[in-house]
Amino acid sequence: MSDTTSHRSDAEIFADVRNALDQRPMVPQGVHAHVDRGVVRLTGSVQRPLERTEAEDATRGIAGVRRVLNEIVLTQRPSAEGFEPPDQA
Repeated sequence: MSDTTSHRSDAEIFADVRNALDQRPMVPQGVHAHVDRGVVRLTGSVQRPLERTEAEDATRGIAGVRRVLNEIVLTQRPSAEGFEPPDQA
């Protein structure tokens, strides 16, 4: 009797990872997953740290995933918040 969770193919793991990412509304479509021998590498860019965390959380715990490498880049988006006008001395 074999343990099927430890013998899943990368293609099977990838399908589950992609489905998990697609099910999370906070994860943008620009997040990509690559699977190599059970190691999932997440790439792409997001605008908020929460989106990056959501992608990683969605991937952890999937059967066959041995490790998650979160290489998603956080990009700044222009925002009026935090903008300080120049000193008017």
